[in-house]
Amino acid sequence: MLTDGNSTTEAKRMIVGMMIRSDDQAAVESWMTGIVALIQSRDTHLLNEATRAAAHLANDKLDRRSLLKELMRLSVDTSVHLKERLVAIGVLVKHIETLQNVQFTAMIDGLRLEQPVLVRSLASAAIQQASLNNQQLVMLSRALKQVGPLEIGACLQPFTKSQQARVGATLISGLRESPGLSAVTPALLKQVFKDYPVAVQSEVKALMQKIDVGLEAKQERLSALLGELPEGDVRRGQGIFNSEKAACFSCHEIGYLGGNVGPDLTRIGRVRSREDLLEAIVFPSMSFVRSYEPYHLTTLDGDQHSGIIRNDDGATLTIVTGPGQEMKVGRDAVFELNRSQTSLMPGGMFEILSPMELADLLAFLEATKR
Repeated sequence: MLTDGNSTTEAKRMIVGMMIRSDDQAAVESWMTGIVALIQSRDTHLLNEATRAAAHLANDKLDRRSLLKELMRLSVDTSVHLKERLVAIGVLVKHIETLQNVQFTAMIDGLRLEQPVLVRSLASAAIQQASLNNQQLVMLSRALKQVGPLEIGACLQPFTKSQQARVGATLISGLRESPGLSAVTPALLKQVFKDYPVAVQSEVKALMQKIDVGLEAKQERLSALLGELPEGDVRRGQGIFNSEKAACFSCHEIGYLGGNVGPDLTRIGRVRSREDLLEAIVFPSMSFVRSYEPYHLTTLDGDQHSGIIRNDDGATLTIVTGPGQEMKVGRDAVFELNRSQTSLMPGGMFEILSPMELADLLAFLEATKR
């Protein structure tokens, strides 16, 4: 039906949707043919679903050569929407050693704060898995000045594979200018820079001192913010909650709308004080809601992922790593699984929101009592 020109768009969408939701073991070889045909058609009504299905099928133990070949063509097709190209690149980075410039440029473009949160999430997830050369790492370092707190952690992972002093120096410079710096932990910096030269390490220590804020200092900062914030507006706060800038809606649900990565906030104003709400926004790693504790996973292949465990049936772990990002790992492929002290919700939101915007957001959350 997917390759039949007489099949309706609605029928094809329903079929692709079932493929996306299917169990990994249910996929069959003929599905590849149908999805490849849809991607080749560049049908704008179905391309989004087709690329999502491709990402799902690429994880199966099927012959993926035709699918990967078509995803390669899609990833360099600049006439296609950036979101679909980034889905394709996210699949390809695990199978190719060198990214083409047009693919790397798409990833950098997808990181910008003005992009929709799903696009930023796809770009950062692809970068996290990518093998970048030193020139690309330098370019990524310079792009950090437009990378926010949601994406910056993933963007730092490729730097662990370099030891070049120029890369390290450029990275430090980029981090200092980044609006996402407050979401970076000293532990992450230590991991990223552990193999860089001594000359770079001294600069890293200075950067660590800047971001390593103790509990007492955090509490003082919260008290000061509570006293400094102007009176917020609930309507404007709702707009900020639903904006691409703050992206709260991508992870949290209010009523029937929003994501399911973090806790439901429908009645959060009834059970949390103003100070508690501000702490959760500014310093989300100070405390965790039960069932939303973060974990850090290392596979036998050395891949590392941080997220919230959504399901564990004894054979497979399902981990939510970010907005629209979910992965399954077989229990037999897990090398190490530990509780993390770093929330999946990044710190540093007060760096990208103005005091007025922060006050408006706080007013909106306080008003969610029914």
